[in-house]
Amino acid sequence: MKTIFIALMALCPAVTAATLDQFVSVSIDSDSLGFSQGRRQLLWSGMIDEDSWSMRAVERYLDADSGGLVPRRFLGRNDLLLDGDARFGVLTVSPGFRWNTAAGDGLDFVLPGQEGTVLDRSYIRPELGLSVILPHGFHAMVEGSLVERSLEYPDGTALGWSGQGAEGYLEWDAPGLLWMRAGGTFRKHSASDIDFETDWSSIGGAVGVGTVTLPARIQIVGQAEYGSLDGEDYLGGDLGDRLGFRIRAMRSFLPGLALNLSGYSSLDHRDGEWYRAVSAGAARVVFTRGRPGEIPDQLVLGGQVTSSSFNTARFEASARIHLIEGLSTLLSTVLREGPTTIAGAGSSRERVTLGAGLEYRFTDLALVWVKILEERTELSTVEDWTRLEAGLQFWPHPIVF
Repeated sequence: MKTIFIALMALCPAVTAATLDQFVSVSIDSDSLGFSQGRRQLLWSGMIDEDSWSMRAVERYLDADSGGLVPRRFLGRNDLLLDGDARFGVLTVSPGFRWNTAAGDGLDFVLPGQEGTVLDRSYIRPELGLSVILPHGFHAMVEGSLVERSLEYPDGTALGWSGQGAEGYLEWDAPGLLWMRAGGTFRKHSASDIDFETDWSSIGGAVGVGTVTLPARIQIVGQAEYGSLDGEDYLGGDLGDRLGFRIRAMRSFLPGLALNLSGYSSLDHRDGEWYRAVSAGAARVVFTRGRPGEIPDQLVLGGQVTSSSFNTARFEASARIHLIEGLSTLLSTVLREGPTTIAGAGSSRERVTLGAGLEYRFTDLALVWVKILEERTELSTVEDWTRLEAGLQFWPHPIVF
């Protein structure tokens, strides 16, 4: 992190009126009321912005153990992301770089073709994007990326794995609210040591409508998209084609009260027939009350359902109630139902989580919170356990060069 900060600082004398914005977050999510057996995450992000260019760096460190009742997908990882934009009139150049490394032994990486498992030590992914603004409302973008993954057998033997990707599109913002887009994507992965190579590509388009304002303060946006995919899925079947529809509606009832609805549905075309692929719907109500300059009270109610080869459902209710000065109380309820792979738990898992805690805001500089969660879940038997969440978020004042 220190090296990244010095690199950002070194670029500043070459520009005028550049601003460095930073954000720091530390969070703990434990399996009990203690600080062990859980996940600990440190995140730092910084961005330098100038009239003709900008640069962003994000460093995220995750430390987690393998204990607990529910196995974790991610253990210790360090993730570095660098990207930026350089603007030359109508042309924008966008380089990027990502470096993800394991803090311990690494995750198990399942090789294709029943070749066993290896340890995922790290991967790097450089990328470069170009976008240009064309006359008459047209906009074009192309982007390419490379991936080099460091894999290792348990005996220490290295396995090479590489990937390439490219995508691009042409978009037209038509007069009025209509927009259209056409483009394609290509991905390829290969591992010469096990004689493996696979690729897939897609070409398609989308048409959508920008924000349409209807009577009664209702706003709607929507789009339809179609893509033809060439390649195979993980089971060796044809990917086929997909037709999808998205819609979102927003409604402001009163100052501080808003409703948000969204929906998505898609159909797959394979072997000459159409199949329902994925459907999802979500709703969210946000009520905010408070005077300007004060910490507001807030109530959020939301729910989401999805349907595909399996079904999921989620409902949540959360509240922040301002007590005094920067102190607020936090309350939450979450109900979830979805599939699980835990041995003996059946194909579906139901969970109810109740939470209560405190939050303190230091004006616009920092935020600290602690929360106790009580979860009841149905596995092979009904399980109850208490967890602890805590965190700190810090926004240093911008630095202007």
